[in-house]
Amino acid sequence: PGFHSDPEKFALATNMFRLTIPYLLFMSLTAFASSILNSYGSFSTPAFAPVLLNAAMIAGALWLTPYMAEPIMALGWSVIIAGILQLAIQIPELWRKNLLIPPKIDFKHEGVDRIMKLMLPALFGVSVTQINLLLNTIWASFMQDGSVSWLYSAERMTELPLGLIGVAIGTVILPSLSARHTEQNPEKFRGMMDWAAKVIVMAGLPASVALFMLSTPIIQALFERGQFTFEDTQMTALALQCMSGGVIAFMLIKVFAPGFYAKQDTRTPVRVGLMAVAANAILNVIFIGFFKLIGWEAEHMALALASTGSAMVNAGLLYYYLHKRDIFRFGAPAPVVAEAAPEPAPIAAAPEPAPAPAPEPVKCTPQVDTITVGAEKLFGFDKANISDEGKEALNDAAAKIKANPELKAVIVTGHTDRIGSDAYNQKLSERRANLVKDYLAAQGVDPSIIEAVGKGESDPVVQCTGNKKTKKLIECLQPNRRVTIQAEGQKETGCN
Repeated sequence: PGFHSDPEKFALATNMFRLTIPYLLFMSLTAFASSILNSYGSFSTPAFAPVLLNAAMIAGALWLTPYMAEPIMALGWSVIIAGILQLAIQIPELWRKNLLIPPKIDFKHEGVDRIMKLMLPALFGVSVTQINLLLNTIWASFMQDGSVSWLYSAERMTELPLGLIGVAIGTVILPSLSARHTEQNPEKFRGMMDWAAKVIVMAGLPASVALFMLSTPIIQALFERGQFTFEDTQMTALALQCMSGGVIAFMLIKVFAPGFYAKQDTRTPVRVGLMAVAANAILNVIFIGFFKLIGWEAEHMALALASTGSAMVNAGLLYYYLHKRDIFRFGAPAPVVAEAAPEPAPIAAAPEPAPAPAPEPVKCTPQVDTITVGAEKLFGFDKANISDEGKEALNDAAAKIKANPELKAVIVTGHTDRIGSDAYNQKLSERRANLVKDYLAAQGVDPSIIEAVGKGESDPVVQCTGNKKTKKLIECLQPNRRVTIQAEGQKETGCN
């Protein structure tokens, strides 16, 4: 709104906005692809995708600006190109995991209904920072020229530790926390959150201090050249110093919020987010009024301080609810077993006869359970897409595995018949085994205990005569086309 007084600046901002609107589509698809890969334990490609935005913007600034009537528009085109690249690099891995399936519109599906109910509150919960940034940008547009750029540059510097540590850890722990919640294992859930929070504190505190103490040389080294003057460096450094105090709060939010999402509680982060947005607005008014009262020219510092205060409110309230609901708390002492008081010495008496020796404990042998599912039921003949009937069988298998935590190894073995070449049969059996493994992991089975093996036609159940691919031969060889799921473990007590 503050750009209305300068028609040229307002027109340029409008054109830039129109140009970058398609980036929202590419970014949404990129985030969707990243979440799918993360749920399958793949983090490297989604983590690398944001690098392409920086690379594209640098390349655009160096090579596109000479060809633009307005040089700044080169960055707008760079953003569009980056969005396409960020989505494109994830497609090969989705294809390898057989996850590139044609879309099917079915709003009545129970999964769609469930996701919509969970997603709508979560959209606001994860957007608090962006909402506050938008509000601060609106406020800054009414301040002196350069305020928007100073705040943006300072915010980019705080994103460095947040992106390297906070977002990375938050992304990695969410699938694991969800698995621990499914297993109903609160001890491991708390332990994982405790580890993540300690890493955040150990990395976040030094980062906050470093950004505060070295704000001026950092901004000078990165930005001070061309149109970015020494005055711009000073103003940006002041904003960075004000934001540095909130770095650890921003990072802790990335750990605390997944603690609720893993339990499918999206409402609590929304309530906290509303309070954080309200705090940001109130603090903006308070700090801007105070700076005007004392005649301080660098009013943009008020917005940076409000962002820091809002982040502290957000992180503090998330931790409060985690502590209140006994989900997680810092420094939770380990349970201590009280030692019994020593008994007084007994009065001497006649010696009792020695008790009979206790019987040797019964040694338990490993319990092995094997589930065999026909390939036709899972995939259909000579196919590699799990059918709805097959999913029902795998759901039962996953439920059985999760109900028996003593199972320490799950071996998924794919088998085929002898129709087709050896190489084809081996590849098909491996692919089917890996698909079953990925499906079990998606249902909450710990992927670290699952091993997928393809044996091709090397282990037939039945022998059939004939070499021609006839209907009779195909029907005879049907038992050989199968996937076995062997779950093995040793019970702590008792034997079967």
